[in-house]
Amino acid sequence: MKVGSLTESHEIFSYKNQRFSEQKFIICVRDERYEFNIKTIIAVENNKLIDLDEYEFENNLFATRPPYNNPHNIEDLSLNRFYINQLIKIDYGTIIENLGAENPNMPKVKTFNANINSFDTNQIIEFFEGNINEGDSLFTPNSANVFELIKNVYVESENCFFAIFENKLIGPFTALKVNENSFKIAKSTFKNFGEYKFNEKSFLEFKANEIIRKIYIETSNLSLIYHKEYRFISDEELLNEFEKELTNHPEYFNEISLENIKKIITKSSELKSLEKIINDNSRLEQLLQESKKMLIRNIDLINLIPEVKKIKEEKKQIEEELFIHNQQFEEITARKKDLQTEITILEETKTAELEKQKNEFHKEIEILETRKNNLEKEVEQNKLNLEKSLAKTREDIDYYERNKTELKTQIDNLKEDFKEEQKNAQISLQNLIKSKVHFDFISGRDLSEQESNTFIPQDFKINDQYKQNQYREFRNELVSILKQHNRNFETHFVDNLLISIFQNTLTIFAGVPGTGKTTLARILTNILTPEGKIREVSVNRGWSSQKDFIGFVNPLTKRFHSSSTDIYSLTKQMNEESKDKEIYLKTPMSFIILDEANLSPLEHYWSSFYNLTDSTGMLEVKLGHNETIKFPNNLRFIGTINYDHTTEELSPRVLDRINIIQLNKSEDIIFNNISSSKIKNIQLSYKRCIDFFELTDTNSVELKIEDRIEKGYKEIKSEFKKLKIFISPRVEIAIKRYITLASKYMSDVNKPLDYCVAQRLLPLINLQGSENKQRLESLKEQLKTNKCEISTLILEDIISIGSEKGIYEDSFNYFLTLSNV
Repeated sequence: MKVGSLTESHEIFSYKNQRFSEQKFIICVRDERYEFNIKTIIAVENNKLIDLDEYEFENNLFATRPPYNNPHNIEDLSLNRFYINQLIKIDYGTIIENLGAENPNMPKVKTFNANINSFDTNQIIEFFEGNINEGDSLFTPNSANVFELIKNVYVESENCFFAIFENKLIGPFTALKVNENSFKIAKSTFKNFGEYKFNEKSFLEFKANEIIRKIYIETSNLSLIYHKEYRFISDEELLNEFEKELTNHPEYFNEISLENIKKIITKSSELKSLEKIINDNSRLEQLLQESKKMLIRNIDLINLIPEVKKIKEEKKQIEEELFIHNQQFEEITARKKDLQTEITILEETKTAELEKQKNEFHKEIEILETRKNNLEKEVEQNKLNLEKSLAKTREDIDYYERNKTELKTQIDNLKEDFKEEQKNAQISLQNLIKSKVHFDFISGRDLSEQESNTFIPQDFKINDQYKQNQYREFRNELVSILKQHNRNFETHFVDNLLISIFQNTLTIFAGVPGTGKTTLARILTNILTPEGKIREVSVNRGWSSQKDFIGFVNPLTKRFHSSSTDIYSLTKQMNEESKDKEIYLKTPMSFIILDEANLSPLEHYWSSFYNLTDSTGMLEVKLGHNETIKFPNNLRFIGTINYDHTTEELSPRVLDRINIIQLNKSEDIIFNNISSSKIKNIQLSYKRCIDFFELTDTNSVELKIEDRIEKGYKEIKSEFKKLKIFISPRVEIAIKRYITLASKYMSDVNKPLDYCVAQRLLPLINLQGSENKQRLESLKEQLKTNKCEISTLILEDIISIGSEKGIYEDSFNYFLTLSNV
């Protein structure tokens, strides 16, 4: 049934005097051209499909924001919370005339965006055309738009769909994961699985955003009727069934029984009742042969007239060769005729063209002779000018050499004077300290006993919004908040952000200036924790120790002086919380943003925390004069870096401990239009972070990696070994820990390994010499083989920069990809 042909003209649906509900709603989708418009499709009222009034809904429907101060406190819910082409419904409120639309092409009607909601699970079922690969349990849709729809709406959800395959309606299926241009699928329990009747009453057909869609919804107009069983079994399930038969009935598989069965099958091969068994045995035999099991000796399923098969193959090959030869003969004959015609034409025009060319050559020779004479005069004049310039340059060089010698002498003298003054100042300071000690002793004072200001901790305890098994709900809420602030990220990228930040003490956001690194760090931290648990530090050049970052102990007063970063107050808060396990488990994480983190060497000013990256349990930082800060592993650092002549390189010891997430400038982010509204804070305690991200001792977590991923990792590791780049045990453990968790959360099966290579291994590349280019090309091919798309793009940039002529020629360095130069 098609939209527009269901209802008589006098029964069509009008929006006027209608209030929408769960029993009366309009099915619609977002308009891909205009972000505030939606395309209305059909109405459902009292379990019946009704066509809409075409005139009223002629130019779609405008989803407007509610007034700032409205008496019913209606929320402003942007349409960005829905994916393009996702089916949605107007099931609340009313629709009214759009009086402000002066343009005739504007929608004639409007409603509040909060009145539009998504459908309940399996309230609507879609039919998708595509190919089913039963052996690998894969579904490949025929349309790229349908692929994106399934990826964004159906993967990781309970929503099911039916497949139209070989003109049959088969299902229902659920989509488990993305596998290149296909989806890993499984049978859904929503309805009986099998083949369903496929006719006009099975579905509603409509066209929206240039895509023809087929859907089913429980109404009196449509009926989805089970037809017959459809056998859908993967290779793995087939092997398991066969293994079970072998275990339960070994007497069926001896040599004598198998020969008798073979004879019966040979005599009865034309019976339709054996088609199913023959098909399964053929697949089973192929699987057993591939896995090289010894069972092939007992099952003779493939020796079915090999001579005939061989003759057919030879016949087919001869026919293909004959066809190719006939094509070649026809092409040669046609080419011969063309060449004969060309030869005739060339002979006719050859004489005239040669004469014409001769005259043109004579003219060119005369012109070139004149230019030659002029150039000789210019060269002679330039030679004289250069000789004069050279003499002047030599005089300048002699003058600057003399100045250089004089300046060097003056600098050396100033250095000696400076050293002497430093030495005298040190002696004076030591004498002053001795004098003060004597004075304190005589006066009976001891400043170390003076009372310090009492620190009053704040109460940040919360009640978690999400349960232990609700990570995906938490992640989807975070994706929605990021969208409201113009950060439209894929779910797997948000998974990567969260896993990297929580599994590592320090995570680096890298990229050229203008990619929104610091802004993203601010938005993320404000979503994950209260403002009082965040410190943003602008790193300055020349920072060399803890005193610049946290503060220092005054040797005269023996008291601690906090630096301007205000990190000391945050550590004191964490120290107080650590005294009670119940308090710090119910308290959100603490975050410190290091803006321009590499303006000074990280291992110098960050040294107090640098040594804690491998620690577990309660952590400890010594501030001096018997003052120590203790806190659990609930502090995370997010650094941003650029790469140019003003910044410091990250040392190998730092690279060994961090994830570097490279941000590219996205066209989706319009920095002038970033929302200034208050960022919604998700209540997430340290206890829930432990549950979601397995923040426990590595030895207590079982690191499980799929064989396919582990094989790919070993191949890539082998390529790094050829480049003489060492991958430390610390990095290997971090990679396995990341992949174990990411494989559980990410919907794309190739992304866990891809992100690990891009963020942990590629930053180790810092090679010199043209001989390394070929080895890097070999690594790139290995990355492509393992579907590491992000890593491949970064490596291509590294190779491209090192291959260019200039100062970076034959320099293959990951950090050069972060520079604008």
